[in-house]
Amino acid sequence: MYKYKVSDIPWPEKFGNHRAVIHVTKPANAVLLNFQWRRSDANVAERMFLIVNAETGDTIKNIQRINVNNDICNIKFGPVTKKGRYYFYYLPYIVQTGHGFYGRNYYPKENVPNVTWLKSLSKKIPVAKIVEIQSRTAFDIVNIHYKVLTNKYQLK
Repeated sequence: MYKYKVSDIPWPEKFGNHRAVIHVTKPANAVLLNFQWRRSDANVAERMFLIVNAETGDTIKNIQRINVNNDICNIKFGPVTKKGRYYFYYLPYIVQTGHGFYGRNYYPKENVPNVTWLKSLSKKIPVAKIVEIQSRTAFDIVNIHYKVLTNKYQLK
């Protein structure tokens, strides 16, 4: 079970309202992330993913989607040049100025990973640990009380 909290400082709205704070133990060509989320939105696999180094603000260039659906998100990402804290933004959206009906959308899926990077991946890679799930503001919080059923338990 993950720890849920509101971020002490809201990040830019364009990154979306939710992120996973992850820890990478060492630099590596690729790192594996296994995120057991519960998502109720449609087309989960078509949303953009963004992974950012918390210290430098650098964006990870390659994200390989292994298995992404409403229950789980298994990805490899890299290269990771520094150990430490990273932010995984999984619902970035196009910001709309003003108030009223939201007429924009989520950003489309990121580009496919570099072929050379994919070919260079070894079978054994380090696994990132999810430290906590954060909401941008208290208004955006999603916590244990808002867990959707996994596909296994949904009514058919």
